[in-house]
Amino acid sequence: MVYGSNGRNPVVTIAAMVALLLGLLFFVLKNPNTLYNQHLRTGNEYYRSGDYYGAVREYKLAQKAKPNDKFIWMLLGMGHYKQNRYQNAIEDDTAAIKAFKDWKSLAALYFNRGLCYQAQRHLDLAAADYRQALKYQYNNSDAMLNLADCCRMDRKPEEALKALESYHKINAPTFGSYIIRANCMLQLNRFKESEEDFAHAASFRPGDSNLLANLAWTQYKAGEVTKSIETNRRVLGTSKNMKVARFNLALALATIGNAAEAKEQYDLALDKSIEPDRRSALLDLNEAVAAHPDSASLKQSYEYLQKHVH
Repeated sequence: MVYGSNGRNPVVTIAAMVALLLGLLFFVLKNPNTLYNQHLRTGNEYYRSGDYYGAVREYKLAQKAKPNDKFIWMLLGMGHYKQNRYQNAIEDDTAAIKAFKDWKSLAALYFNRGLCYQAQRHLDLAAADYRQALKYQYNNSDAMLNLADCCRMDRKPEEALKALESYHKINAPTFGSYIIRANCMLQLNRFKESEEDFAHAASFRPGDSNLLANLAWTQYKAGEVTKSIETNRRVLGTSKNMKVARFNLALALATIGNAAEAKEQYDLALDKSIEPDRRSALLDLNEAVAAHPDSASLKQSYEYLQKHVH
């Protein structure tokens, strides 16, 4: 059982458009006297301070002063994205895409709309927009990484790895790229490679219990059961209530024949656990029993856990 393998947030967010915002702010400061520019300047101040509701309000007032201005569509898209109003942002970005002609703006706008589609889990549409961003800016590292993450989320690991290959041609491996690659390798049942990538990711965040729980799972799947037990114990030493690590520790103990401690760990895991975690644990046990049909401890654990799954 992997912890948090279906993350919904893109690896790279709105930062790609900040340069455009700063450029527009410079333009406003040079032209301070119109009502349009006054609202635009105030909106940008709100945006930079993190008040995205205030920013959107001012951008809409600027739009009333100067209807159909393409910069306003772009800024409204950024503000709505920050408010998690993704459909509004998509509509703003689409209007801006129709208005802009220069490649830098179009690359940023397709990237931003891709973020919105990815947040809505419209993964095909998000991937298409990231590819459009790369069409206009072939070396856009952010678009490469988010394209890879989209394909990973859509369970298209080969496409994700292809995007990561492009990313790594111009960037050193990062925490985000290791996480994406580790999950792709897990989807492809290449467990040893997944274990190595999770270990690299964990080196960026040594105390991250979620990462260590995923590392422990790949160690188990790679056949390194003793290492998996050690890593799960490490996780539970700092996050004793992490049910996924507790279930996985119990499974590993049952696999090496330690039925008594496996039962103790299953009891601790079952306490206040949620039904989806219990079902996942039972599926993992079922798979383990099929792989080790002569294991009495696995069969015993399966029969015990089955009584607690509805």
